[in-house]
Amino acid sequence: MKTTGSRISGADSVEAKDCLVFDAKSKDDLISNYLNGPRTLSDERMSYLVISNPTESIYDDGYSGQFELLMCAPHFIGDGASLHQCTHEFMTLLASPQSSYDLLQILTLPLNWVDLLPPAPKSRIQIPSSGIARAAAKVNYLQTMYNEIGGHTLRRTQRSPQKTILVEKSFTEYEKNISEM
Repeated sequence: MKTTGSRISGADSVEAKDCLVFDAKSKDDLISNYLNGPRTLSDERMSYLVISNPTESIYDDGYSGQFELLMCAPHFIGDGASLHQCTHEFMTLLASPQSSYDLLQILTLPLNWVDLLPPAPKSRIQIPSSGIARAAAKVNYLQTMYNEIGGHTLRRTQRSPQKTILVEKSFTEYEKNISEM
């Protein structure tokens, strides 16, 4: 997202505005509409956020109430766990005691990603130092390779040829109409 100082540029603000939807539907209706309704995600709209107030339960102070939150994104952007984490981070920001100005200052600071990201799993593997440990690791590797074919744990010994059966069933027009009733 391009920023000019603390302002979002025109094209990006239209995009951001289109990715936030306010509604008055219940949680179940939001989920049902997303899963069973018309497709709402496309190349132009990869994800969006729905904030719903189904009971119009805003209290006298105008800020408190019951809200439903639905983050919509295709699976290749994030699975359930990553979207759950993203929603948690979003709610943490909303509940933060920091002012909008303080949050903007944090967002504009340069980040050192090396310190933020966890180390690669390879870097945490200990390399055997003694000769016996190296030999044991090699035996372990060879035993594993005996059981693995293409990264899958399968026996290398070949059994009898496998037989696959495919059953095709055709239905008459009358049988199709009966099943639709």
